[in-house]
Amino acid sequence: MPAEILGNRRALVQKAKMVGLLHDLGHGPFGHALDNYVGFANLQRSNPAPDKIYSARYILTYLAPTLTELGFNPEEIVRILDPTERFRLAGIEPLIGDIVDSSLDVDRMDYLIRDAHMTGLTMGFTNADALLRSLRPVLEADLYTLAFDEAAVGYMEHFLYAREAMYLHCYEHPRKRAAERIFERLIQDLAEDGSLGVNLDDLYVLTDEEILCALTTSCANSKTRRCLVNELMGDLDYITIHGVSIKNKHGSPASLWFDGATMGRTGDLKLRYIRQPAQWEESIASATVGVDRISQIQVVVPPPSACIQKSSAARILIEGESGFQCQELFKVLPRVERILAEMAPARARITVMCSNRFTAAEKEQIKQASIQELGQD
Repeated sequence: MPAEILGNRRALVQKAKMVGLLHDLGHGPFGHALDNYVGFANLQRSNPAPDKIYSARYILTYLAPTLTELGFNPEEIVRILDPTERFRLAGIEPLIGDIVDSSLDVDRMDYLIRDAHMTGLTMGFTNADALLRSLRPVLEADLYTLAFDEAAVGYMEHFLYAREAMYLHCYEHPRKRAAERIFERLIQDLAEDGSLGVNLDDLYVLTDEEILCALTTSCANSKTRRCLVNELMGDLDYITIHGVSIKNKHGSPASLWFDGATMGRTGDLKLRYIRQPAQWEESIASATVGVDRISQIQVVVPPPSACIQKSSAARILIEGESGFQCQELFKVLPRVERILAEMAPARARITVMCSNRFTAAEKEQIKQASIQELGQD
């Protein structure tokens, strides 16, 4: 690297540490549990990754004076944290952004190892040290970006498989997804209850404990909310009663939902991700156990990341006769893209879950009503 960068190394490392410290600042309570609702409830700022919006807002509204006093440019920090704004950067700042947030970044390395440890799932990624040793800055058109040594290809492949396996067996676990759907319904009910004087932005900045307290204390105003809180705070013994792929070719309601969810119009997205699941829950409950028990039936739709598979932009630095060049991982290992594409449909499903407290006859009724509403594979 040139002398002006090496001579400023300490300041650059401090900037990278600050970006790492702030990168998850915009997450709402319980991580990504509210992404679908918060991301599509407001048509003026529809975004499948609302944490990016809230991170920028929090930094510029509350932390800007402190960051400025410490010698950082708040707007530059925001641009580094936002992949859509990274093109405005120059020099080494894009490299900092790629390390913290890209298709194969240290954030993913961290949470895969940590989540595998906390859940006891041995399929979690364990080769972070090898990948970290393979990180290489690449200078292209006056910008430094991230690539990996060719020797790291095997570790990169393992990383991608491990991430997909963790989604299947951990992040998409039925009890977790049922809990998130109940939580989402509670927040929607609370945010849309004008009598309480709170809005979605107020709720989104609360901690996990604060929002659970708010939900619990608000039960007196709503029987529906009270039932949902009881479900969320109870044993949460939920089972998958029916599931259907959103990518089947039979013109089912599930495939029609997918068509609308991928068209990109904000009105469609609010309908698909917020209104439609509630309509299905009401229809299934009405046709079976009655709307009084609607809180025990959850229709879970897949997040946008499961609907639209994107190619990995992770790059490999390959040495040839004429020097080094960068290639995308999937171009070097096309079979990895094919295998991941085969694994993806398991996540791209609309799932109906119900409480295990229902009788066998009630579960069968719910299953048949779910088939009637959503179709089947």
